[in-house]
Order: sequence, then C-alpha cells, then structure tokens
Amino acid sequence: MPTRVASLVLLGALLPLAARAELDCGRMMRTVTRFDGTVRTIEPIRRRGAQVIQVDYEKLRYLVSVDVGAVEGVNPALSTGDTCLFGVHDPSRTFGANSVGRTLRLEAEWMECDGVFRRILGLRTVPARRVVEDTDSFLEVGHTYRAQALWEDGDLSITSHLWIPHHHALGFQWEDVPETLRDGTVHPIVFEVLAVRIDQVEEWQWVTLYEVRLVEGEDHRP
Repeated sequence: MPTRVASLVLLGALLPLAARAELDCGRMMRTVTRFDGTVRTIEPIRRRGAQVIQVDYEKLRYLVSVDVGAVEGVNPALSTGDTCLFGVHDPSRTFGANSVGRTLRLEAEWMECDGVFRRILGLRTVPARRVVEDTDSFLEVGHTYRAQALWEDGDLSITSHLWIPHHHALGFQWEDVPETLRDGTVHPIVFEVLAVRIDQVEEWQWVTLYEVRLVEGEDHRP
C-alpha cells in the first residue's frame, strides 16, 4: 500500500529522524547546502572557548578549520568568506585523507526551528558520482534513492518498503512528475531528498513531509 500523508502511521522503530525532532520545535525543517570548503588546519580538540560546530554524534576528537568558498543558493547557515571550526570524530572519514590545503565540495545539513535557523547538524563530502541507495531504511536529506512508485488519486506515492518513525505520518512533495509516470502503473524511479519538514500536530504525533526531486538514472526512464 502506498505511503501517504492522509493516514497517520503508528508503526515502525524510533529512528534517528524522530530523535532529531526537538521538543521545543513545533515545525522543524532540515535541508542541505553544498559549498566549496578549503581545509586549513586539523588539530586535536584542546582549544577552550572556541565556537565549535559539532557535526559528529560520536565523541569529538579533532577541530577542523574550513574556509567557506562558493555557496550554492541562499541560506542562513553558511556564507562565502566564513571560516568554520568543525568538531569531528575522525577527519579522514569526514574530509578524506590528506585534506589539509585542499578545496573540497562539501554538503552541510542544517536545521531551522519554527522558521529560525538553529544549527548545522552534519557535514560530508559530496561524492564525485551520484550514489543511489535502496529505500530499506529511513531517508536522509541530500541522499538519492531508488524505489517503486504509483500515480494514484492525483499524487505519486512510494510503494517500496520504507521505515517510518514511530508516531509519524509520512508524505512526499514532488518537485515535478512527468506525464509518463501518471499512467496508474508502478514505475521504478530515482529521487533525491532535498529537504524534510516535521510538524508536531499534537502531543506525540508528527507529520513528516519530504521535499523530493526525480532524477535521471538507470531505474528512472521516463
């Protein structure tokens, strides 16, 4: 059965997506910003009083200074000319080996709460080639997935299995759906998650709405 906003789903595990829905945030939006970042220094985390942006949920061990270059789009999280001090567990995992002095294409996930920017949540290097994942877990902002989808009742719904956070209704807002996918049959698709909005509708009940875009790929042939 397709996953739709209209039905409140009370099944599934309590996933990291739900864990990031903060109790003082009635409407949370998570999205990504891609930018060029030049790694200047990497040092053990000894500095006191520094304004550190934590981008790992494991124990922080290193501080990485990054000069922000060209930023994609307008956002409240990053601006060209900024110098950011990121706290990470393993610099090679986040930035790759021998990254000092290199300019990398990076992707920062950030959050706003009730329309106000709150913080950067995560950081990763943008893969040179698009990586397409299966929809066998929760969906992450900035990632690309393959799935089966069906046009029904004027909307495109995912028919592939999705893990749904506990007490969350789940829906999708498609940027564009070509006519070839609107014939009422199941089609393989590839889509990118651009953003996710989580609205608390009442105590312990949320609506999670993914903003997504269809992309070309082996599994999407409109």
